[in-house]
Amino acid sequence: MYVQQGLRWIPAYRLDIDGAGKAKVQFEATLVNDLIDLDRTAVNLVVGVPKFEFENLLDPISLQSEMAQVAASSRDRLEFRNALSNSLRTQSAMVQAPDGGGQGAIEVGDGSAAEDLFVFPLRDVTLKKGERLVVPIATFELAYRDVYKLDVPFAPPMEVRQGLQTERMVDLAKQLAAPKARHVLRLKNGPDAPLTTAPVLVFAGGRVLAQSRMTYTSKGREVDVEINPAIDLRVETEDHETRRDPGPIRLGDDNFGRVDVAGSITVWNGKPVPVVLEVTRKSLGLGDEVGQDGQKRQLDLLQAWHGGSQPGWWQWWSWPHWWFQHNGFAEFRWTVTLPSGGTTKLDAAWHYFWR
Repeated sequence: MYVQQGLRWIPAYRLDIDGAGKAKVQFEATLVNDLIDLDRTAVNLVVGVPKFEFENLLDPISLQSEMAQVAASSRDRLEFRNALSNSLRTQSAMVQAPDGGGQGAIEVGDGSAAEDLFVFPLRDVTLKKGERLVVPIATFELAYRDVYKLDVPFAPPMEVRQGLQTERMVDLAKQLAAPKARHVLRLKNGPDAPLTTAPVLVFAGGRVLAQSRMTYTSKGREVDVEINPAIDLRVETEDHETRRDPGPIRLGDDNFGRVDVAGSITVWNGKPVPVVLEVTRKSLGLGDEVGQDGQKRQLDLLQAWHGGSQPGWWQWWSWPHWWFQHNGFAEFRWTVTLPSGGTTKLDAAWHYFWR
């Protein structure tokens, strides 16, 4: 027994929502065989992250280097290599080899947990080297709810903006242009099996709505599947300096000034139905106040970049060490229900020290 690359599978989902909180989910697997001819073979499809501790070591007994290629091209240890390569297929009504011959009925067993992995067994798989095969794995129903998410980008301090060249000021204005709320489906996974990272094709009443991405979700947990920008939610933002204290304010061994800033986010709902809106805004500095029953917290650099990336303007300026010593990232969050035709204004205030 040895570990060999060349046989893999690509998961995919088809999601059909009924507009009333129920989603029919069809889960399928595309088998990619670049290894060896399979003849009525048992194949286990694994959901999880298998670990091969000695993937780069050659067995001294082995005479063939192929046996040592444990997953040399998969050192990132993602759940499925090429799982997000846009290799999406719709649900197949019949399972057969590409040339139409040889493949009989494949028996798909019930998935079962194996320690930290989840395995879907297939039996009687016949697939020649170089062929591909689409296998329906399961059809089930999940509950979902519509949620709209809005992430407001943050800007560099005014002192940094004043030193930017015209071209970069134009680029910055584009990056900070009115943000768009995103429509997501918040799915509640059932108790039977985890959901794996995979492309998902979303339908509404049988019509294609969007192509999106499913991320790994444990049994009983929730996952957000992004659909499209919510063009019927109009967003306006405004930030302005409220106070500037030149100091000197003694912090450690240095003198600083203090700049206070207030910002607001105004959202208008042009949809014919109420919407649940989750708003997140980050700001450079220390959070002071948040209105409309929002929440605030301070983030470190690791938390600030979690789930995203640095803004394009971040590398335009060499951040001094004292900035991170005496300032940080403030995060403000709100969850509001906005009626049709309704408007909400979300306020926050923060400050930063400058030398």
